[in-house]
Amino acid sequence: MEASSSDLFDQFLKTGMGAKPMIAGYENQLLEFAVENPEDWEQLKDDIVLIYPTPTVWSSHIYIALDEAGEAGIDALLDEGIQRLAWENHGFRTEVSGTGADEDHFGVPHLAAEITQVAAMPSYAAMEKIIAALS
Repeated sequence: MEASSSDLFDQFLKTGMGAKPMIAGYENQLLEFAVENPEDWEQLKDDIVLIYPTPTVWSSHIYIALDEAGEAGIDALLDEGIQRLAWENHGFRTEVSGTGADEDHFGVPHLAAEITQVAAMPSYAAMEKIIAALS
């Protein structure tokens, strides 16, 4: 098991399907890769299939402002232009209307136009039980 989803995705790209025929990762990892590495994506795109479990798990990250600079960070994250850049350059979906998730932008087959069936992340206690059961 890799230490992070980033490590897993990097290993998948380096070692190919033989070593890692299937991985579970973040949608944005593949989208960002396609944007940042168009030549590599062109070579790999026919070998990678993007699928969405139903329901899928939405990973939320909490941002807490502790001072004025942090509050400015919140304002920036809520800005529609910044959210559009987050989607177009890095594949991060946002919830502010008007930013639009244009799935054709990435040229990634099977990219969902919207995510409609979502389950919350399991609690820490549930995750501990899952990890113990798999160990």
